[in-house]
Amino acid sequence: MGLSKLWEDLVEAAEECHMLRRKEVETPPEVSSVLTYKSVLRITPIKPAPVVTQTVKRKKRKSKPIVCCDCGATFRFGGGEQVYFEKNKLTEPKRCPDCRRKRKAKKKNGGTQ
Repeated sequence: MGLSKLWEDLVEAAEECHMLRRKEVETPPEVSSVLTYKSVLRITPIKPAPVVTQTVKRKKRKSKPIVCCDCGATFRFGGGEQVYFEKNKLTEPKRCPDCRRKRKAKKKNGGTQ
């Protein structure tokens, strides 16, 4: 007798649960409760950092006269060459372009000239 009573209670509980679920599906939630809800959290979208472009001020460079240490001739060290030498962290040349070429050729050949 105890089992039959338990069985009836379980069936009754299942029917009540079924009826409640059916009511939830049939009736939509109240619109006013959805519209009145306000979130406590404030979500802000992440924006990419603005791209900062550095404007490089170009100095107007004048060509310098330099005396060659090998042949003693005066040659011009132009503005474009100055920029190149600064970019590559080189020192100012001591020799004229002809003497530089001769010196490079001499090193290339093993110094036999």
